[in-house]
Amino acid sequence: MKNAVAFEWKRPPWQLGLVGLLLGFLVLIVPAIHWQPVPVDYQKYNYWPVTVSSEKRMVQHWIENGSQTYSPTATKAVKPLNLEQTRRSGRRYQVMVKAFRHGDYLTIDQQIIKALNDSTTDGIRWTDANLLMIVEYGRPISPLHSVAALRAPYEYLVAHKVNRLPALGLQSGAGQAITAQLEKSTFFLVMLAVLVLMLGLTYTKEAGNGTAQFMRTIPESDLKLALAKFVPLLAWFNLAVVGAVILAMTFFALWPDQNFGSLLVPYIYDWHGEIFAMALWQFLSLEWLALNVWAFFLAGLAYLLSMGLRRPVALCFALAVVTFARQLGLLNLVPLTWQDFVPAKYTLLPDMLTRQVTFVDQKPWQWLLLFLGFGVLAWGLAAGAIWLRDHRRSGRTKGGRAHA
Repeated sequence: MKNAVAFEWKRPPWQLGLVGLLLGFLVLIVPAIHWQPVPVDYQKYNYWPVTVSSEKRMVQHWIENGSQTYSPTATKAVKPLNLEQTRRSGRRYQVMVKAFRHGDYLTIDQQIIKALNDSTTDGIRWTDANLLMIVEYGRPISPLHSVAALRAPYEYLVAHKVNRLPALGLQSGAGQAITAQLEKSTFFLVMLAVLVLMLGLTYTKEAGNGTAQFMRTIPESDLKLALAKFVPLLAWFNLAVVGAVILAMTFFALWPDQNFGSLLVPYIYDWHGEIFAMALWQFLSLEWLALNVWAFFLAGLAYLLSMGLRRPVALCFALAVVTFARQLGLLNLVPLTWQDFVPAKYTLLPDMLTRQVTFVDQKPWQWLLLFLGFGVLAWGLAAGAIWLRDHRRSGRTKGGRAHA
């Protein structure tokens, strides 16, 4: 096995790996970069801030504006608050202004949690437009409107002692901005398309260049040779996936008035009223893991199909139909009760991670385990096909000798 892998390393699909890296990079960076000019004065131009400086100006503006609106020494209440509530809000803003100047964002997070708790009666009742602007802009995903969902990112940051403010770096930080693109299905689908192409060409290479007979002289079983092809292919595929993300984040961070942001801030989602939070690095890890279990399954399927389909175009087409049956509308032909066992269902990563729509009863570890089973089944069928083929050849050889 070691010698077979060493042999395959000498002819890896590096060109396709580089193509995948470039495509992945473009898919992530083009919509993430803010090409439009950024207004210098956020208070004068009512545009959403998209740089480090403008995001800080925006937060500073609303904190200072709140400090001016509510005074800790007020003698008259601000409607609809009473005098005590007005003074309490003023003291809170004084703490936030001081903390912001010293870069102590954890203290601001704590004060926002208290403010959200104070503003809640039978749902959500906003009494402070300044707080509204900070929290609304800092929301990780827009469909969340409950107080628990709005409070969740601040509670996560405080609990994990991460000195960040959700509103800062949401669009100007590479970690948050690039992950926001990964939350869509585009990158996932593009990398699957690259994987289909890599596998289709790799497992038909011997039939295309006429070296199939030569490969059988290597003292390894056909299954081990197939796995040996998969090892360098998987390495190049992972280089494309990880390299595209790192390159996109680096390019974004080097853009004027942007930075690397943070992968420690939370990704929040709501499952039937229950709020879940995971760090962005965990989200990235799950996407990487999902792509790798897809690679394991498709490699086994590619080898199995290559026993009958020896042309690259035919094999790539077959793999593409299996992978993109949902996008082609073929998944609807399968009864709903059986769709859980169709690989093409698992191409919408955002829905898979947040347990939306048809994934409502499937936790991430469940569909990952199920997909790993798909891979074991594909490689098992390939091993069975090899055994059956060799068994038939052995029977023919014995029959010919007996006849002679």
